[in-house]
Formats: sequence, C-alpha cells, structure tokens
Amino acid sequence: MDPAAPGPLDPSVLTMQHQHRSTPLWDAQVSDAETLGTRHPDSVPWVIDDRIIPYLELTSLYDFHLVAYSRVDCAIITALVERWRQETHTFHLPLGEATITLLDVALLTRLPIEGRAVCTGGRQLSGWHDMVHRILGERPPPEVIKGSGLRCTWLVQTFSHLPGDADEATISRYAKAYFLYLIGAVLFADKTSNQIQLLYLTLLDDPWERIAEYSWGSAALGYLYRRLCGAAHKNVKEIAGPLVILQLITITFNFKSHLVSYILITFAIVSCGRGSIFLSINLTEPLVVVILLLHHNHHQMLHTVRGRILHAGRASTPVAV
Repeated sequence: MDPAAPGPLDPSVLTMQHQHRSTPLWDAQVSDAETLGTRHPDSVPWVIDDRIIPYLELTSLYDFHLVAYSRVDCAIITALVERWRQETHTFHLPLGEATITLLDVALLTRLPIEGRAVCTGGRQLSGWHDMVHRILGERPPPEVIKGSGLRCTWLVQTFSHLPGDADEATISRYAKAYFLYLIGAVLFADKTSNQIQLLYLTLLDDPWERIAEYSWGSAALGYLYRRLCGAAHKNVKEIAGPLVILQLITITFNFKSHLVSYILITFAIVSCGRGSIFLSINLTEPLVVVILLLHHNHHQMLHTVRGRILHAGRASTPVAV
C-alpha cells in the first residue's frame, strides 16, 4: 500500500479501487465519522413459546436464535466494510489479509454447514397468498403482500403468540412462521426492513425433517460475502445481511513469523432481554475482545468463547473472558 494514496501499489489484482468506498474517504469527500446504516432487528418481537424450541433445535438454528437479535455496532461494521475487498473476498488489514470461513460460522453460531443447498428453485410470480395460507394456515390481506414481500408487522401480529390450547399441527405452523421471520429478517435480511421475501417460504413447504437438511451456515456465509461486496462500493449508505455473524465472527490472521497464528476478535455481543451483555477482559474499550491464541489451542478456545456467548445470552448478565 502506498502511504500517500489509497489502494494497492500493483492494481493487477485489486482492480476496483476506483469504485471502493476507501477512495472518497481518503480524498475527504466523505466524513470519516460517517457510518453505514444497518438493517438488523435488535430485539425479538416474538414470544418464543417453549413448544416452538424443539423445531429450532431440530433444524440447528436454536443457538443462532439466541444471538440473532444482538445489537449491531454500526461503527465496527463500517470499519470492516471499509477494509473488505470484493476482488479477493478478504479483509485487508495492517496485519495482513483475513477472511470469514465456514469453520468460523459453524463454531460461533452452530449453523449447519453441511447438507442440502439453500435454493428457492426460481421466482414465483403469483399465488403468494395461497402459499402463505397453505403453509402457515392464515390468508394475509391483499395489502400486506407487495410483489414477493410480506409485511413483517402482519407476520408478527398473527403468529407471535401461540395459543395455549394449540394442537401439534398449529404449533408446527407457528414454528414455521417464526422460522420464516428468523431467516427472512435476520439471516438473509435485505434493505427492506419492513418486509420479508416470501421466496424463503418455499423452503418451508416440506416436512421438518427435510427442512433440517439445509446447510444454513454456508448459505448465510455466501449471502454475507455478497452484502459485504455491495457495501464496499462508494456512495452505498446501508448494509444488510447476517450482520450479527460479522460482529461475532472470528477473524484469523496468519503472521509471517508464525510465533502467533491466530488473533480472535469478538465484538460487542448479546443484547438479550432487558440487559445488554458484552464480553470484557478489562480493556479500555469493553466492546472489543482481543485474545491472542496459539495455533494448537485455537479451536478449543473458540468453543469456550462460543459457550460463554450462549451462556451470556441465557443468563442476561455480563460475562468476562
């Protein structure tokens, strides 16, 4: 990198510097205090009945559900996006290049990374009302569906409270409604924060055993890459996608010295219930945890940190690493 100008010394690999958001930032065309807007729900508008949890556990999304509504730090997300290069799908940092891997996603979120590809099988141009009625058991009013988008407020108001006398079929339908919200508003969120794409409902038009076969983790990682690439362009003001993964993720650096193989950076995490929870090791900035790890204990430490994250989400009390 040239210290007097942004971008690479050799543009043969990083060919899109002229479109990258770091260029106007360096040229002072935008303020360095300006952050990206994030499309991410920071609270769960749902009463998660205990009868729904077994379905989340069956599909391996229960652990992700626990951290899905963590408060996202816009400054941290913006700083990472400014260092993301879509030519290489890596963060370019002072210590070298780093990226997010499937192993990172699996260890910190427990999202499955093996199984069926998450594919909607093409765009359905009509019949959305009939599909919602068939799968969820309720027919939405015409005004709550626009194109292929379903208004979130209708979904929440209709399915967020499971009746006490519900039979197993009703519980399954309500579980699919919450599942649709979880993947449509968090895991595969787009910039229309008041709508959920009904394309994802086509994935739920199967028995639960079939739904549990999907590789949600690999799909989420691919979608996050796509959103990072889009947000890395100059003049882009917002970013969507599974931003909680970006904030919780492990970023691995490989030092040329090989004395230290990994640095785990975990950002401000869980906002659960009435209190905000964060990891802290008595740093001056409690929102960031930096742990130096040796190569041989990297995976063990990841399991430990992940366990404490989930414990913090359940306990609603601060946790120190």
